[in-house]
Amino acid sequence: DTWRAEYFANRWLVERPMLIRQESAIDFNWGGGSPGPALPADDFSARFQRYVQFEAGTYRFTVEAQGGVRLWVDDRLLIEHWQEQEATYSADSTLSAGYHRVRLEYFEAAGGAAVKLSWGRL
Repeated sequence: DTWRAEYFANRWLVERPMLIRQESAIDFNWGGGSPGPALPADDFSARFQRYVQFEAGTYRFTVEAQGGVRLWVDDRLLIEHWQEQEATYSADSTLSAGYHRVRLEYFEAAGGAAVKLSWGRL
């Protein structure tokens, strides 16, 4: 399964994406660069989405980022830190068995750019 990734040439996820591609994981360290030549090294954003099959249980979602992030599971906002900083955030969610929509939004304003999403069952 892959993530649908949409990359924007601004930090607000607006207008049309400058790059759309499939990503195998959300585990990026662009350093002082960007995800592609059509995007600026500063002031870009990304939206990653996919459906993930989970067993019933409680899961801890963890986002490591240099930049701002928001994470939703089934349209429920679990993590919101929409400011430029380097940090790790975690949130727990109890899920039923089956497919759940996971969406991560990210922006980078200046300096280094990196984002990583992981989860594990508790």
